[in-house]
Amino acid sequence: GQTLTGSGTLKVKVSDAAGNDGTVFSQAYVFDNSAPPIVGITSASPAGARTATFTVTFAEAVTGVDAADFTLAMTQGVAGTISGVNGSGSTYNVTVASIVGIGTMRLDLSGSGTGIADLAGNTMAGDYTAGTTRNVLVTGPRQVVSGIDISSDTGRSTADFVTSAPRQTITATISGKLNAGERLLGSLDAGANWTDVTGKVSGQSLNWVGAVLLEGDARSIQLKVVDTSRYSGALNVFDTFRYSGAVSGAVAEQSYTLVRTGPGVLVQGIDISDDTGTSASDFVTAIASQTITARLSGALGANWLQGSTDSGRTWRDISDKVGGTDGTELSWDGALLHLGQNTVQFRAVDVAGNAGLVSYQPVLVDTAVSITALDADKLEGTGVEWTDFSFSVMLASPTDWAATVTWQVTGARTYQATASDFWDGTTEGRPSGSLTFAPGEVQKTLLIRVRADSIFAQDVTFSVAIAAGTAGLSVPVASAIGVIRNDDDLIGGASDNRLLGSNSAEAILGLSGNDTLIGQDGNDTLVGGAGGDRLSGGAGADFFRYDSVDESTSRARDTIVDFQLGDRIDLSRIDAISLLGGDQAFVFIGSADFTAAGQVRFANGIVEANVDANLHATFRLAVMGIHPVTAADFIL
Repeated sequence: GQTLTGSGTLKVKVSDAAGNDGTVFSQAYVFDNSAPPIVGITSASPAGARTATFTVTFAEAVTGVDAADFTLAMTQGVAGTISGVNGSGSTYNVTVASIVGIGTMRLDLSGSGTGIADLAGNTMAGDYTAGTTRNVLVTGPRQVVSGIDISSDTGRSTADFVTSAPRQTITATISGKLNAGERLLGSLDAGANWTDVTGKVSGQSLNWVGAVLLEGDARSIQLKVVDTSRYSGALNVFDTFRYSGAVSGAVAEQSYTLVRTGPGVLVQGIDISDDTGTSASDFVTAIASQTITARLSGALGANWLQGSTDSGRTWRDISDKVGGTDGTELSWDGALLHLGQNTVQFRAVDVAGNAGLVSYQPVLVDTAVSITALDADKLEGTGVEWTDFSFSVMLASPTDWAATVTWQVTGARTYQATASDFWDGTTEGRPSGSLTFAPGEVQKTLLIRVRADSIFAQDVTFSVAIAAGTAGLSVPVASAIGVIRNDDDLIGGASDNRLLGSNSAEAILGLSGNDTLIGQDGNDTLVGGAGGDRLSGGAGADFFRYDSVDESTSRARDTIVDFQLGDRIDLSRIDAISLLGGDQAFVFIGSADFTAAGQVRFANGIVEANVDANLHATFRLAVMGIHPVTAADFIL
């Protein structure tokens, strides 16, 4: 409950019952509960200075002083920016930059929310606005130059202003258009020498073409607007130091580094993780994704390492793939090669983008070739010389060079296509040839021309095989099948014939004789003609056509041996009632007996038709099969 006042010393001792005192302990103290007072704010900077310093003095040591604690009190037409604070203890210097105008300027200290406190923790109690008011007399141009950039920043970042290219186009933006008598000057050596670049200005944009940077680091581009109307000397744009007498505006600055020579680090002993060729060191592989290893001749230091798998067309920063105890071991995992011929390349690059010597290693990745049929199972054609059968030849991945494959047509399967089945308008024979893929191309269409004739033949088959390819092309079993479908009618002669159709749709005509007609696959039309014929439609929806009741009678009856769902018996070409004029259609009466001419019945496996008035069958046809014959199975 003791109350301290001012400054003093605290003392403590221990006394026994007899009044003897022990050692006395003491501690000096300072009691301070007052806000830190400010002595003053002064400035000795001249009125014409574009950058001024204000000295802020406190009565005691304080902390927490920064630029946000201050404000500028300026008369109209004066401008400036608080750019920084430095100092400690009781004295701090506040820098005000970019000062322009004519009038006065004062630096004030905010009294609250500043964070300024003395060593006892007491904070500021009120504003301070009694500092020195300094005159401002800066009559130069007010334009500010900003956004300085160079056209070729070859460093590791495109905005680090590190480059290997001395000749540049320097761009910048001026806050306002140049007035009469004002000129823009540029310097590439931190203001030691100035060049008039007014002619490079359009509106408020600078485009300084052909600027030549100076080699080295810590160089500086500077730009400023000067008012030459206040300079009485003769101006000479080729002797720019004469502008020193002109009134200058604020200087904009951008540092840069120009390096002209590349690093001397080399990459040696290049190898791949999966060499699947004839030997483990022939750099032939079927695996595109590799781990590429090598050793550097020295540590990278500030340089970085680039790698390329496409002969140097594109480069990748692989510095993070370099390690080892001495920083010289490269292990580039996941390096993706292109199928075909590759050239793996490495180079060290310095901070300015200068590349050292390139190390390289050729690697061949096999490219598999395949062929598939596109439109290669169809009719041979009618009324034309040939029909194109198309195939697609594919590369598994694109190559970086022109690749050629050869191909050959041969007969295939039971009914093989022969030389006479192929015709290109001038030459008969099984064709062969070659296809060339352009770099990057992976698909080609191959056309095989098949002769279109009018002679019946069985469906025949041929094979198109890839025979060989250029280096880097792997040709496994690569072939595709084409099927030439017959589209011509099969016609028998006067004797007994056995007529075997193809697997396509066609008409088979027996004519006279006791013929056997076999349709096989396809939707065929079978016409037995005169005689007792045996008819087999085979697979497909077939038509058994009769043009006369005389083509199947009681004495020479035809037999359909495999009638099935979808097949039809066509009697529509027969006049159902011979005694009437015109062409009448039959009427199906099921298994009932005839009651009139023009009726068709089916009973006990026999189709019968009556065309006259005697109610006896004038047409008889045996039908075998698992499908019972109904009205839907006729064309009447």
